[in-house]
Amino acid sequence: MRYYFYKFSRRVIRIFLAIFYPNTRITNAQYLDFENPTIIVSNHPNTLLDPLNTASRTKRHSFFLINASLVKSAIGNWFFTTFYCVPIERPKDRGGRKISNENSFAKCDEHLSGGGCLYIAPQGYSQIKRRIDQVKTGTARIALSAENSSDWKLGLEILPFGLNYESPRFFRTDLLINIGAPIQVANYREAYERDPYQTAKALTHDIQVAMELLLPDTKDDDEDCFVKQLEEVQQTELPLEMGPAFQRSKKMIQRLHGADTDFYAKIKTATESYRHDLMNQKIDDDSVVKSLSIHKIGFYLKNIGFFILGLLFFLYGAINHLLLAGIPAMLPKILKFYPGYDSNIKTLTGMVLWPILYWLQGKLVYNFTGEWWMTLLYLITLYPLGVFAWKYKEQVKAFFKINRATKFLTNNKISLLEKRTNVLNLLTQLSEQPLSSVTSSDN
Repeated sequence: MRYYFYKFSRRVIRIFLAIFYPNTRITNAQYLDFENPTIIVSNHPNTLLDPLNTASRTKRHSFFLINASLVKSAIGNWFFTTFYCVPIERPKDRGGRKISNENSFAKCDEHLSGGGCLYIAPQGYSQIKRRIDQVKTGTARIALSAENSSDWKLGLEILPFGLNYESPRFFRTDLLINIGAPIQVANYREAYERDPYQTAKALTHDIQVAMELLLPDTKDDDEDCFVKQLEEVQQTELPLEMGPAFQRSKKMIQRLHGADTDFYAKIKTATESYRHDLMNQKIDDDSVVKSLSIHKIGFYLKNIGFFILGLLFFLYGAINHLLLAGIPAMLPKILKFYPGYDSNIKTLTGMVLWPILYWLQGKLVYNFTGEWWMTLLYLITLYPLGVFAWKYKEQVKAFFKINRATKFLTNNKISLLEKRTNVLNLLTQLSEQPLSSVTSSDN
């Protein structure tokens, strides 16, 4: 019964993930079709949605390692136990007392020995970053313990994921899931039999390197901020699909890390100066380029015509989703949790409210009209017109952004475009440099 419940809940989760992150792309999806027992590892920028965005992509029954602090309450203990979670204690969970994870490790061994799948966030905590911090040895120790207890015949693999969210907290933003080649744990047998401790460190290092290849892996938040602006300029100048755009960014970052200090400072200063002007005017690089290419009369007629013709459809979709969109949007502001929980609160609240509110609204329509066909038609139109309302709102925002850019360029065209051209020239110089021999793991 629990297995069928798991399959049903996985389908429901995938539906809601598709709604929240509709533009999701997966590279190396062939690695998802595995038969061996597997430990899935990923970066952890988006708290509870990270394990869902990884394990739900596979067909295997997955368990999840979680912080023991989450099961301290009766409700937390019931919820996380029901949804196949294994608590792991950290030093701060024990208040300095000796950590005791033997039972949890034994449960992991049992699950993996039975051919199961286990999700672990190997850095041990969640932070909104586009890089992986230092990986802890727990994943390697669990993997090596499971293989050793099965006399190295388990065929256990470690499958690395890189979750690249455009903006993890916000609705209908892009998500690129990079999947790396699986690491065969049995390959570490000889080293483990000589020195288990050093082998765990070696496997941990290999996990770290494998995951860094799947992420932009900038050095720090400051570098990541200016790299994002470079990515935006590149994408405006030469749009690419998510996968190729990621590879372009990886090469750019590698070249930045291999550049001399003066060039690095020069391109960083130029990028930040351009970004400062854009932020002051509440515009972006895309709106600057579009404002240069538009035919003003045609642009205004086209957009205003769309806004007028689409207004009734927008109002229909917006009013019918006022509670469904409004409550999840307001809850993070009311609860004031860590921002990394925003998308979790929105998604989980939406999962609960969606069927309830749609049912209640359908019942109200039926009670008012007394006609099933009108009720069914109403329900069928709810979701597509809700999406239309969201797109309408985004189009309005884009229109005003381009309008602001057009007005700003009227008096500041030379200054702003000179800064943009300078950034492009420096990017060209950067692309002509050889790729750095320094790998991300050496940074």
